[in-house]
Amino acid sequence: MSHEIAALLMFIFTILLIIVGCHIAWAMGGVAMIFGFLFLGNATFYQCALSVYSIVISYEFVAIALFIVMGTLLQRTGMADRLFEVLHLLMGGLRGGLAVATIIICAIFGACTGIAGASVVTIGLLAYPAMMRSRYNHGLISGCICAGGGLGVIIPPSIVIIIYGPNAGVSIATLFTASIVPGLLLSFLYILYIIAKCYLNPEMGPPLALEERSAVSKMELLRKIAINLIPTMFLILAVLGSIAFGIAAPTEAASFGAIGSLLLCAVYRRLNWESFKLAMLDSTKITAMVVFICLGAKIFTNIFLSMNGGKLIQSFFTEMGLISPTWVLIGMLGLNFILGCVFDWIGIIFMLVPLCVPIIQKFGFDPIWFGVIFCIVLQISYMTPPFAYSIFYFRGIAPPEIKLSEMYIGGIPFVIIQVIAVAILIIFPEISLWLPRILK
Repeated sequence: MSHEIAALLMFIFTILLIIVGCHIAWAMGGVAMIFGFLFLGNATFYQCALSVYSIVISYEFVAIALFIVMGTLLQRTGMADRLFEVLHLLMGGLRGGLAVATIIICAIFGACTGIAGASVVTIGLLAYPAMMRSRYNHGLISGCICAGGGLGVIIPPSIVIIIYGPNAGVSIATLFTASIVPGLLLSFLYILYIIAKCYLNPEMGPPLALEERSAVSKMELLRKIAINLIPTMFLILAVLGSIAFGIAAPTEAASFGAIGSLLLCAVYRRLNWESFKLAMLDSTKITAMVVFICLGAKIFTNIFLSMNGGKLIQSFFTEMGLISPTWVLIGMLGLNFILGCVFDWIGIIFMLVPLCVPIIQKFGFDPIWFGVIFCIVLQISYMTPPFAYSIFYFRGIAPPEIKLSEMYIGGIPFVIIQVIAVAILIIFPEISLWLPRILK
């Protein structure tokens, strides 16, 4: 059997193991080591050692751990509750205002955690009780929470982008800068849809009751904005601004964010030993999960490439003369979407990015621009069957009144919006490239 066929079988066996429930780290790393030993011999063990070494010395994982600490501190100490309370009062008077507030808080919290699952669960627990009390449509509740939670995939400091950068051989800081405008564009499209939908059909998202809105005076509302909203927003903007303007590297900015969130929680007297311990435990679990998946995926990628798997995929695209560069791009994004419905996002990045980026560059596409689109397509797969991770996260915390079918139906308009956003970025690549060019 040739190495190319073996690489293809290795890929198929890995997918099958993940589908039947094997953890992605062990599926990818284990299958790769078995196939590598059978076809490459003892060189496989050197490959594995080099893969582990390249992961453990990577500075990017320091940034990942610190950004996760920043998000878990804000979550465990109740700072996210304060943010939602303010936005709840500000937007509650609009039709669909609570759903709009949910999207905004998801964008803010996504800039803290960088992970979709944490945002869906945290914001879901804050938002769905208020929307249920206001008799919001169940599909709209599910759609805005699941889609909004996924904004952490594209809005910096996205953990997805941090891992994409080294695998694509591009600057993380440039990727962060390039993803700011597309992330805001996606948030704006969500909000525009919610307002239009609730304007045409007020029963989808009725405004907050007048009694509840008038219970807080204007002065009290201004005080809450000054105390609860502005400091957290300043912290997030300071972290992102330091990266975008080249003042700090992502690792340095992440340490500033972690210390800043710790000080912010202490100033608000929301920090105690119990909340700090839980935040550190959450951070350790999430970081360990990310590292182990990255180890398995790195071993898989190195052995897959050593067995000429990369050349097999590259030849499939490049030797088909009838396929234009646009169709190659669509094929790459389609493969990303299909695997995103089955694989964990970390595994997809380690498997696909080292294979796709050289092909994309060969056809003249910018890897920074491709990275932004790649992350949005990955976000789309979070809301589509068979797995739909964001919907499964929300199913775990949602009340029984919200049915799973309503969650899927409610997510359809947001998936369409995500597809539209990808089309806009493909047609107008400058949307993601002009800001990095200005700040360069």
